[in-house]
Order: sequence, then C-alpha cells, then structure tokens
Amino acid sequence: KIPARENHRRVAICGEGGTGKSTQELSDPGSINPFIITPSYLLMSAMKEKFPDCGASVWARVMADDPQMWEHVEKKCNTLIVDEVSMMNLHGAQLIMQRFPHHKIVFLGDPGFQLGPVRGPGAEPEPEFNAPGLGIPELRTKGEKNYRIQCSELRHVCTTLRDFQEMGIPAALRLKWLRDTLLKREKRTGGKQIITSDKLLTEYRIIDVVISSTNENRVEINQLLDQK
Repeated sequence: KIPARENHRRVAICGEGGTGKSTQELSDPGSINPFIITPSYLLMSAMKEKFPDCGASVWARVMADDPQMWEHVEKKCNTLIVDEVSMMNLHGAQLIMQRFPHHKIVFLGDPGFQLGPVRGPGAEPEPEFNAPGLGIPELRTKGEKNYRIQCSELRHVCTTLRDFQEMGIPAALRLKWLRDTLLKREKRTGGKQIITSDKLLTEYRIIDVVISSTNENRVEINQLLDQK
C-alpha cells in the first residue's frame, strides 16, 4: 500500500538507497503515465523489465541539445521520475524542469550520501543537486527494509556509518569505528565465513557487467550472451 502524502508538482524525495523509492513512485496510482529517467542504460533496462508499461530513457538523451532525443518524452507521459539524483548537478536538474514545464517531476536519490556528480579532468566544480537550490520541497524517507542488503550485520554497519555522516562526525572517526567493528567481528568468528556454501549458491547470483561503447553495441552483446 502506498502511504498518503501531500501532492507536489515538483518534489525531491531523498533517502537511503535500496529502500524502494523508485518502486514506490512507479507503483503509485497518483503517478499518471510515469516515465523514469536514469543515469545509465543498465539501470533503465532493469526498471523497464520490472515495469514494462512504464516509459524510460537516460539522462544523456533527455538533456541533449537535439530535440529529437527528448520531444517524445513530453508527449508520452505526465509524470517524470528522475532517478539517482545524487549524481546530478544542479544545472542538470534545472534544465529538466525548464524543458518540461507542464509535467509533474519527482527527483529521487540520496544526495550527500551516495556517489556525487563525476567531473572530467580539469572541469570546474559545479553545485550538486539540492532541493533548496531548485526552490522545490524535499521529502525525507526512511525505509524499514533495505532490498539491496540482506545481511543484518552489513545493514547495521551501513546504517550506523550513514547516521554518523548525518551527524557530521569526521571521516577519520567513522573509519576508526568501522575498523574496530570489523576487528571485533574477526575475533568473534575466528575469521570464518558466516554464510554456508549451500546458501551462497542458492541465494546469490553472479552478474557480469560489460561496458560497451554504444547502446547498439550493448544490445548486440546482450543478444550474444543470451545464447550461452
């Protein structure tokens, strides 16, 4: 069930990664004709597989200078869901808002806690994504469950380090806590792995990631590997 909340035409929903923000937005009946925009084709493909009726594209196309890259988005959807905005700079978010003035736009991510914008060599720093800089409300979420982290010990470590960062505890002290925690675990377990070999085989998958030069090349590689 999707919890009720105040409706905003432009909003940033920020919180820990892996807690279902994207899934909730794409499942929300209040999101009319949703269209998700992701930083990579790999993530876009994963979302399309999970939500086949949802439109999808990547940042590079939606923010391109060529209108043919993004005009179809304007006609195809009512709600734009921009994912992983911790990696987006403020200019990119402003461009999307200016380019689609009639759409509801939901920015999703974990700014300040996950990977920030990647700059090329010699590039000047740019303001990172932040809701106040866009003049839009920010809703903070705290999921009860993390779908990416199934191990309770790892979950505790990640949550604690995140809380420390939010409290402004210096990185050196955070690293000291992490080192001490890992040493205590090593002493408790005697260095033995906790997960059994059988559980490892049944509950974990190995997924290879191939980096290709073009999207067409990516499709060709996937089709080739599907024959294995």
